[in-house]
Amino acid sequence: MSRPIRRASGDFAFRARVPADVQAVAGKKFYSVALVTKDPAEAKRRHREEEAIFTAKIAEWRRQSNRVDLTREQATEIAARWAAALKTGAIQWDAAGGTVPALASPQSEGSTEHPPLEGDSFEARLAAHVMQALALAGLTATDSGWRLLRDIMVPLARRAHVEAGLRAWATPGTLDRAAAAKRGVLEPISLSIEPRSPIQPSPGSRPATPNPPAQHGPTAREGVTFDELIRGWSRITAAKPRTVDDTRMILNSLKRFLGHDDAGAVTTAALKRWRDDALDRGLTNNTFNNRLSMIRQVFAWGVKDGQLPSDPTEGLRLPKSKNAQRFPYSDEQMVQILLASRSEKAAGRRWAHWIMAFTGMRAGEVLQLSGADVRQDPATGVWYIAVNEDDEGKSVKNGQTRHVPLHPALICEGFVTFAQTVAASAPLFPDKKCDKFGRRGGRAWNYVGKWIRETVGITDERLAPDHSWRHRMEDELRAAEVPSDARNAIVGHADQSVGRVYGLRGESLARLYRELSKVQVPKGLFPEDAAPVHAVPRLVHAM
Repeated sequence: MSRPIRRASGDFAFRARVPADVQAVAGKKFYSVALVTKDPAEAKRRHREEEAIFTAKIAEWRRQSNRVDLTREQATEIAARWAAALKTGAIQWDAAGGTVPALASPQSEGSTEHPPLEGDSFEARLAAHVMQALALAGLTATDSGWRLLRDIMVPLARRAHVEAGLRAWATPGTLDRAAAAKRGVLEPISLSIEPRSPIQPSPGSRPATPNPPAQHGPTAREGVTFDELIRGWSRITAAKPRTVDDTRMILNSLKRFLGHDDAGAVTTAALKRWRDDALDRGLTNNTFNNRLSMIRQVFAWGVKDGQLPSDPTEGLRLPKSKNAQRFPYSDEQMVQILLASRSEKAAGRRWAHWIMAFTGMRAGEVLQLSGADVRQDPATGVWYIAVNEDDEGKSVKNGQTRHVPLHPALICEGFVTFAQTVAASAPLFPDKKCDKFGRRGGRAWNYVGKWIRETVGITDERLAPDHSWRHRMEDELRAAEVPSDARNAIVGHADQSVGRVYGLRGESLARLYRELSKVQVPKGLFPEDAAPVHAVPRLVHAM
């Protein structure tokens, strides 16, 4: 039995060799899936699940080896046989307006039932007609062949329904089953199309995906895959590489659940099953909502760009988790953390929590700072941090550039003096390594959060090691009766008010400094005779 493998990122993954006899069908020699966890015990559990899925995939790949492509001529012939079967009685109409299969369908592995339908629209029933046509021909088809046959059968099936008196099915809509039942068993229809010669598989047939795509109404473009959709979305939008990578990972997870990657075939009902499965596996409402938001932007773009007919993610957002509330650090916890950081030699662990504690900045914003980002306003003498995306690898939530003044406690602690020792173009915290996208602020929790949990020993799950600083700063600013526009400007909330542009000019920067200075320093952080002072070192880095 294989074991979970650990990647360089620390996450575990499932990886196994595809058997040689199905490698051509699978299109790969190795099969791998991210287990999305760093916990060894959880990785083992998920590995067992993926192993079962892999075993099922091998069986499906072996079944796929019998599937063939269809030429237009062959698809036309198969459609003609289906139409003729109605005339000869090989296929009859039932009281509800459907067709009673006379043969088992190889496409559905011996089942004589119609495929699962999302409602009783003409388009959905068409899928059953296609399946029966393939059964009459004794063939299974690739995805492309299945779609080709379906397209050819549209006018035949529509005409069949019209001539049979089922005009409710002749156009997209819902069948009135009661009215259909009153008509009783319907007479076979008469069509002029007759079958010609027996159907033979085309040379060079190729395998297909496990199941024919479900039909849920017309699509703007047939067969658009998740990969095609995300490539188009990422090219047109301003999504950052990390966002694209995370979104692709979630879509790959959805692909594994659905068993296909046809974006046009994804329905709201299917996404509900995906959601319920995620909740059953312990995902919180908030985590699901985050994942939903990421794929929603891709589907929404697909609709806007004409790739998809509708957005299947609508109406799936869940109420916020009851246990999702995060608490701010208390005065005692703040003192515990900041005193512990004084013993750290690595610059990031020495200063990151001090900066977050007295500015409310996000962990990623802090860890990506360079020497040039610590500046002094020449007009007012106020020291501040320029939060920006000026350099490659920097990222700011909402793209919101702002200037955050330094609290007197930070200056008293010696942060400005430290910053002056760093070259303008150099990172303030080189001990924090860049992620795979070249972002020093990426995966910030792994750097600051683990230190809080493992070194400082604060393990309360209600506290977010990095975000609890923001909660504390927001509470402190409100307690000091700082106006909302200044609060938003300091912590970087995406507010539609003037908070978006506050702090970029001298007068407003000075005001933010006065408001931020109202935040009290807890007892025990400094000796009582060494309270923070407002004196500032002389300017070194140019504006």
